[in-house]
Amino acid sequence: MKSKFIDLYQYLDLFLKQFTITWKMTNLASPEHLAQFKKMLSFLGEISDASWQAFSERLASHTLGKGELLTEKDQIENNIYFINKGAIRVYVVHEGKELSTNFRFENQFTSSVTSFLLREPSQYNIKTLVATNFLVISHEDLYWLYDNFLDINVLGRVVMERLLIDKRQRELDFFTLSAEDRYYKLLKEHPDYVLQIPLKHIASFLGITAESLSRIRAKKGSSTTA
Repeated sequence: MKSKFIDLYQYLDLFLKQFTITWKMTNLASPEHLAQFKKMLSFLGEISDASWQAFSERLASHTLGKGELLTEKDQIENNIYFINKGAIRVYVVHEGKELSTNFRFENQFTSSVTSFLLREPSQYNIKTLVATNFLVISHEDLYWLYDNFLDINVLGRVVMERLLIDKRQRELDFFTLSAEDRYYKLLKEHPDYVLQIPLKHIASFLGITAESLSRIRAKKGSSTTA
């Protein structure tokens, strides 16, 4: 009987968290953010005026402060997010330690993709690193668009392909580049945000200690001023 009460409590807890997230995302997207998003989509493929009208009407705006959870482990991911401004961290908790598996930044998509696609509980947590604004589309709305607009269906496939390519590249970098080279690559690609990320999060992403990362940063600083 006790375990049933615990299961019910956990279910209600996840439901309330999801309800709160959904409630927060009722704001309409601003024209500025929609224009930014449409420009990014234009690099991925063509979208007709009718398709864009249907798409934009289903996009919501969502803002979180620094250190807030976007997606929590064991929650079913119901949304795909486009980062207008800010940065997020994807991580797992193993033996009591938070291990960063990815970072996503401005003009990039994020989601717990496997959970979103398979409708299974997420294995990952997604948390903001700084105050972050997103455009959001739900699973239900996105699949309705897929069914009714071929060009959006094609764009969705391209986005998923890009996410898979990014994942494969990170895996390749992990095995072929040193931690120092991977840090410099991250810094070069996202200089505005990397220096704001706590050392421990970047270190866990690189697979090294915070002390080792401090030495890499110090070396970078000394070579710049030399």
